Amino acid sequence: MALAFEETVANLISDRVVFRALRKRFGKAAEKVIIQLVAREMPECDGVHVHDFLADLLANEGRLYRQFTARGSAAGKYPIQIRGLGGVYYYQANEFGTRGYFLSLEEAEESVRENWTDDLVSHAGRRYRDAFIDPIAAAAAAKSAEREAVAAAARAKKAAAKNLQRASRLLEAPPVSSDSAKWKKLLAGPSPEDPVLCAKLAKQWVETVGPDGHAYHPWFLTNPRATVASLMHAGDEHVVRAMLKDVERSLLASEEKWKMVTGPARMGSDVGRWRDEAEVLRGAVHSLRSASGTH
Repeated sequence: MALAFEETVANLISDRVVFRALRKRFGKAAEKVIIQLVAREMPECDGVHVHDFLADLLANEGRLYRQFTARGSAAGKYPIQIRGLGGVYYYQANEFGTRGYFLSLEEAEESVRENWTDDLVSHAGRRYRDAFIDPIAAAAAAKSAEREAVAAAARAKKAAAKNLQRASRLLEAPPVSSDSAKWKKLLAGPSPEDPVLCAKLAKQWVETVGPDGHAYHPWFLTNPRATVASLMHAGDEHVVRAMLKDVERSLLASEEKWKMVTGPARMGSDVGRWRDEAEVLRGAVHSLRSASGTH
C-alpha cells in the first residue's frame, strides 16, 4: 500500500546518502534535524522545509532498483523505474509521473504489476540491485547472531560434558536393560567424539541388549571407522559382528521402504529420508565389513 511521504521520512535517514546530504546542507544543525525526523516531526531549518529537501533528494538521487518495460504509449515501449533511498521506494514512468511511497521493494514491484497488468512486456522486471539493508539494523542482527552462536556453543559444550559424565557412570555400573533410564538419557544427548569411549559404550550396549536385541545404534557410529577400529584393537570382534548383522538387517528394511515410497503411485517427501538412512547404513556396513574382514 502506498504511503504519504511524511510516513516514510524517518526511514530515509538510515541511508548514508541522506545522512551526508543533511550534514552538508544544514551543518551543525543537522543533528537536531535528524532527531526531529526520528521523532516524526516536520522540521524547518534555515528557512528550508526539511521534508521538501528530502523529497527532492529522493527524486534526484534515488538508486535504481528495478526497471519494467511497458507497451501502449504513443511512442511505443517505455520504462517504469523503481527507485529509492533508505528503504523508501517509489516508481516513475515518463507519461504517468511518480507514484509512491513504499517501505518495501516487493510492495513497489507488486504495485507496478497491478497498475500495468496487461501492458508489461515482462512481469519479472530487470534487477539492478538488492533491496536496501539498514546498516545499523544489520550490524545489530549480526551481533545478536554472534552472541547466540557463542551461547549455543557454550550450551553444546556443557551438554557434551554432562553426557560424558553419564557415559562414565554407565560404564562403571552397567544397566541390565536397554530400556533403562540411564541408556535413554545417554542416547538422547550429544555423541562424544572419542571413538575409544564410543567403542566401550558399543560393547556395553551389545552386551546389554543381548544376542536377540538390536545391537546397532547410530549413536555409537558417529565416527564408524574409528569406533570399529577401537573395537577390533580391543579384541571385541563379536561386538563388530553383532552390529554388522543388525546394520545389514536395518539396511535391507530401509531399502524395502525406499522402494515402496519411490513407486509410481507413492512419490513423496519420505524418499529423501529413506535414501539418507540407507546411505548412512551403507557406510556403516562398509566400515564394519572392512574391520571384521568379511566381504
